[in-house]
Amino acid sequence: MRSSPTPVEDWGFAGILTAVDRGGLSQWRRIGTAIRNARKTDKQLLGEKFTSLLQEAEMTQAEAAAFLGTSRRELFA
Repeated sequence: MRSSPTPVEDWGFAGILTAVDRGGLSQWRRIGTAIRNARKTDKQLLGEKFTSLLQEAEMTQAEAAAFLGTSRRELFA
């Protein structure tokens, strides 16, 4: 079974069941990733995106907090 470019979330129950039954490691990994991502809270997802943006901007947490007019502690609580 080949990996479909369709997101796992759009496979439906039958598609996931087929992937578990007949798929390989690639499909199982995609399912596992989708499950882990579904468990993340909005705050965690926002935190990951914010951290990624900080890295791209080459800013420290302290610099970002100062730029936004808050403390590092408040921003990253």
